[in-house]
Amino acid sequence: MVKLIVFDIERVSFDDFLSALIEISPNGYEGLESKERARRILEDFKRMGYELFVTPIPMPLDNSALKLLENSGIEVRPEKSEVSAEVISILRDFCRTIKEPFRILEIREYGGFRIIFGEFFESDEVIVLETNLDDVSGEIIANALRKLEEISLDVSAVHCIGKKGRPAVTIRALCKMEDVEGVAKVMMEETGSLGVRLIPVRRIVEGRRIEIRDVEVFGRKYRVRVKFSSSSILKPEFEDVRRISEELGLPTIAVYKEILRKL
Repeated sequence: MVKLIVFDIERVSFDDFLSALIEISPNGYEGLESKERARRILEDFKRMGYELFVTPIPMPLDNSALKLLENSGIEVRPEKSEVSAEVISILRDFCRTIKEPFRILEIREYGGFRIIFGEFFESDEVIVLETNLDDVSGEIIANALRKLEEISLDVSAVHCIGKKGRPAVTIRALCKMEDVEGVAKVMMEETGSLGVRLIPVRRIVEGRRIEIRDVEVFGRKYRVRVKFSSSSILKPEFEDVRRISEELGLPTIAVYKEILRKL
């Protein structure tokens, strides 16, 4: 599920826009310059897992505002309107035009524009490839999984009972349609399987993004990749955690907990 905020703009001055952001924000950032204040508030919503969108806006009368929309992720409508360049510059940096259907949770109205809170589920279509093995060693299976991991979205092996009651393993790989032939080839070549089942499935996926953060870990500063999901869950990249633990000579779990505490 993706939490989202949609700015539905007809006309708006920067002062009205900032006042609305301050009203919906958990942190008003008093004392900061106005534009920086607005940006900090939107950055907070990003960190909380919200995706920020804007509906197609009417073309601004101000040429400087219109120029800001060149090569941006924001679409315009042909009618003219007074939308300030300051608002456009912030929307351009934080939002893109919404195209997905979504469910409305709350609407806040502010004269010439609305702020809409909502949610939607992201989904896509992928292929599950699987084969049963009842005469292959664990080393062969482990090596096949390792190679499949490099070219698949996800890989797993499940113990089962095969024909004639023999212990067996089902290897499954998840991939995009364009990768099916390559994944099937590796699966068959590395296991000796004579056939692979293809199962088209639709999946709901959690929106996610990766940010690079500077984190102080036990007195030393490191750059760490942090994965954020749209449900406000964050997780440091394990390879970065392992690298830092090796450099510090500390247990990986201790470094992992310290990075989480600092984030």
